Amino acid sequence: MSEQKTSQGRFVWADLMATDPTKAAAFYSELMNWSTAPWGEHYTMFKLGEKGIAGTAQLPPQAAGVPSHWLQYVTVDDVDAAANKVQELGGSILMGPMDLPDVGRSVTIRDPQGAVIILFRSSHGEKPESEQPGMGEFCWHELLTDDIEKSKAFYQTLFGWEFEKAEMPMEYWIGKRGDQQTCAIMARPEMVPVNTWSSYLLVEDIHEAKARAEKLGATAQMEPEEVPQYGIFAPIVDPVGAMVLLFQSTMES
Repeated sequence: MSEQKTSQGRFVWADLMATDPTKAAAFYSELMNWSTAPWGEHYTMFKLGEKGIAGTAQLPPQAAGVPSHWLQYVTVDDVDAAANKVQELGGSILMGPMDLPDVGRSVTIRDPQGAVIILFRSSHGEKPESEQPGMGEFCWHELLTDDIEKSKAFYQTLFGWEFEKAEMPMEYWIGKRGDQQTCAIMARPEMVPVNTWSSYLLVEDIHEAKARAEKLGATAQMEPEEVPQYGIFAPIVDPVGAMVLLFQSTMES
């Protein structure tokens, strides 16, 4: 019997903060077969069938000069208590805590090494967690950091993640909730300018998806590369400047 998964520390949503949300929406609709639906005046939701996947909004005026980027939402049991803990651990608060009407409560934080993430608690309770992500969904998240040990300590204390070293050519730590693999932490590559969280989108054919992304205006950062026993990935920068990774699984289901 597997160990029970906890609700805290789950990746449940992502926002693309974009210099041009309309352009971003057009790109991901074509690349991932997502549909779009307006939500309020300034937010567009991405959907895969009837399932909400993510959303996009305009970067705020105070973020002038900040490039487009994806922001991940991670669940916590108490947003305000988690915000206080972030500051005790050396992180900082960028926005909130605040209520999102009929959605939940959130706070945007920067960890001590500079990576930004959103802590979130739903007003409606979290939906059951799928055993495996579906095609066209976010399937993995990695923290790219200049200080692996300090980052591990921060997130272990904040979310309760336990870390296990993976058998990889580079130093690569898997963050787990119980026996559920949730994310990873690794050293920041030179091509990534700041410490950040990065996310993977599951595609059927990595070569076809990369070619289609480039045709739609994205820039490939490297040729698809295989991770033995797991899959093939290809990082791209989308037409509005946000980095995301495409991933084709080679694992047996």
